[in-house]
Amino acid sequence: MEVPCINASGNTDFILLIEVERGVSTHLNTRDECFLRVENTTNKLTFEERKELEYDKDEARYESRVIAGSGLVDIDADTLTPLNETLHYTDSLRTLRAMHLIEEKDGSIFLTVAGLLLFGSNPQTKLPKSTIRILRYEGKKMETGERLNIVKDKVFDGNLLQQVSRASALIQSLLREFSSLDIATGKFTAVLEYPRAAWLEAIVNAIVHRSYSLGGAGIEVKIFDDRFEVHSPGNLPHSIRVENIRSTHCSRNPNIVNVFHRLGIVRELGEGMDRMFDEMKAAGLPEPIIEAWSGRGWVTVTLFNDIEHRRPWVLDVQKVDIIELKNQAVDKEELQIINLAVANGGRITTVECMGLLEITRPTAIEKLRALAAKAILIEVRESSTDPGAFFAIDKKYLLK
Repeated sequence: MEVPCINASGNTDFILLIEVERGVSTHLNTRDECFLRVENTTNKLTFEERKELEYDKDEARYESRVIAGSGLVDIDADTLTPLNETLHYTDSLRTLRAMHLIEEKDGSIFLTVAGLLLFGSNPQTKLPKSTIRILRYEGKKMETGERLNIVKDKVFDGNLLQQVSRASALIQSLLREFSSLDIATGKFTAVLEYPRAAWLEAIVNAIVHRSYSLGGAGIEVKIFDDRFEVHSPGNLPHSIRVENIRSTHCSRNPNIVNVFHRLGIVRELGEGMDRMFDEMKAAGLPEPIIEAWSGRGWVTVTLFNDIEHRRPWVLDVQKVDIIELKNQAVDKEELQIINLAVANGGRITTVECMGLLEITRPTAIEKLRALAAKAILIEVRESSTDPGAFFAIDKKYLLK
């Protein structure tokens, strides 16, 4: 493609732009070596990294490999029953055949990697790092040694369907609640710091798309005071990049994805990622951050809870009846101010408003007095220079 430009002589010219598509197969030199170009460097791959590249390029599918020594005896029947019912099959063997989770050879039946991961009674005997580790930290960063700040550390094994159920139950219990004003009902309610659909999608996405051929690490979920991180082993699948992850759809584990889809755990391929972004936006929270490292590494999805602008829900604070607010022109920032005032026992200072909205002192005073003009807040001060001045919610809104 010719791109018009002005050359060094000041004349009209063009730059020839040549785009080389990624190859669909791996190549070896005469010494049986394979190299991968990453940005401006060329890296020689180990045998394991080369196999991973082949899996990503669809030359082979790790999830379809046969597990030696496996058989139907390794199946957890209780986990398989819902899929039988979904497919309207009474024969489990028929279900496993239909979903491409077994291989039959010389009268013997073997489970594939996907079959063992999805329905095995103990997949970790063959795939020890097919696990999810949940870590809850106290603070905004990971400390070590005497400052170690891990307050919860739990590893979940079992098959993938069991892991989703058990891990999500623990995560639900670890997440905090915040106060939020529901303008439709005019009442303050408790909401989780992250929408359930968003964090669950991040975890399920890691489970169904991670690289199981990299056996050195499992999925890790790290919960900090200000963010929720999901770390998945391996690179993004072939053709997927961070910049096109919402528009380009590809799965390295299509059989695993298919089972999760049939069971209603994931929607259509690619829809879950959009849903995660949409749920965070609907909750008024920052967009998820997706990071990927070239070469053999990790893919990380990070959700932020906007902790600086929210306050924990306190069950014993003085609540207010704000039904009348529905009939007033209260904007989003004013709702945030009221939220904080309720969490603080019915009062808010100018400094607290400045920190909440990240605004200057004059602007904070202007916004607080605007709410006072609407008879929602009352300015309390002994003099014009009173350092202890604050704004309180009008008594007529206080619950009796």
